[in-house]
Amino acid sequence: GAVPGRAAADVSARMGKLSELRDEVARDRGPLAYGALRRLWKEWDQGDPGEVEEVLSEVAADAGLPAPTRADAGLLEAYARRRRGDLEGARSRVARLGFVDRWMTVGPFDNEGKTGLDKAYGPEDERLQPPNLSRTYTGKERSVRWRVVPKSSPFGWVDLGVFERPTEKVCGYLSTYVRDRRLEKGSRPISIWAGSAGAMRVFWNGAEVLRDAKYRDLDADRFGVRVPLERGYNRLFVKVCGEDNAPLLSLRLAGSDGAPDGSLEVDPDPDLVNAVVAAQKEKGPATGTGGAFGPVPAFEQLIKSGDAAMLEAYARYLVVTQTDDPSEHKARELARRAAEKAPTIPRILLAGSLAEGRNQRAVWIDKAEELVLAGAGSRDERLDVLLARAGHVRGG
Repeated sequence: GAVPGRAAADVSARMGKLSELRDEVARDRGPLAYGALRRLWKEWDQGDPGEVEEVLSEVAADAGLPAPTRADAGLLEAYARRRRGDLEGARSRVARLGFVDRWMTVGPFDNEGKTGLDKAYGPEDERLQPPNLSRTYTGKERSVRWRVVPKSSPFGWVDLGVFERPTEKVCGYLSTYVRDRRLEKGSRPISIWAGSAGAMRVFWNGAEVLRDAKYRDLDADRFGVRVPLERGYNRLFVKVCGEDNAPLLSLRLAGSDGAPDGSLEVDPDPDLVNAVVAAQKEKGPATGTGGAFGPVPAFEQLIKSGDAAMLEAYARYLVVTQTDDPSEHKARELARRAAEKAPTIPRILLAGSLAEGRNQRAVWIDKAEELVLAGAGSRDERLDVLLARAGHVRGG
């Protein structure tokens, strides 16, 4: 059986690590907090999942943390509920965070050679008009038309492959309307937070306010932007394009600070908004208030200094959130630059894990072993080097 003393030590070490990660989330403001949260989430499979969920819940409720950090923790908490079978609790948590689950969609349209993102198909040309349910468009393989889909993203994302065929090398459009019925005149700022599997463009009242041309895997809240919410219904229009897999979209509406905003209402029905859309067309498209923010734009700004710690942090974020475009291998390049600029055992092992081939990985492990021989690294880091060498040998 288990040795009681050892079991107690394991629990103590694990709780210590969770506490350390919790402190890291609080300490690492801005984009660094996202990476710390994902490292916390990865602890789910290492011991008692309930402990991880409890820490995520604490972070989500901590009013001292920035609203976007709390929202990301809240989404991971919802995923934790889903994993342990509490589907209703997960859906409720996601809905309170402001993830949009009411859409109209039309597609698929062609994206052969990744050319579809910048090609304006019919619905895009008509984005200042309400969707016409009787209008047909030339799709990738057949005629397509707008349709209201059932509540389609109970866990924070919508999969266009569920509603559109074929699913490879295609683009699709989504549309809905947003209002605050209490807003009687003027406008107020809100924020849009989005991430996608595939490339995306987000339009608000006709104007493009977010764009990501990279073909990443899905993760929420990669990009944010503030937009003016006008009185009445405001058109939210999104284009998502996939390569080998169907496009997916995760989109959240929030207050200007990124916190959930319970006064925002979403309805995809075009019959509600004819007059409002006509007025918007006469005024011209709305524009975003300021540039994009969120972890990806923030990291892009931080690495301009060439600081090794920021290069490493961005590389780790790209890996843990599946944000690296496979055709670009940006995480590999960032890790290499960090390890060469200021070598540490963790940075060298990261560069090795992302190296293109077996021989290159061996070179990085050699470098890590040289640091160990020079007396560098903690006990855990030296153990990581031994494990890296053993894994490389086993790989044949």
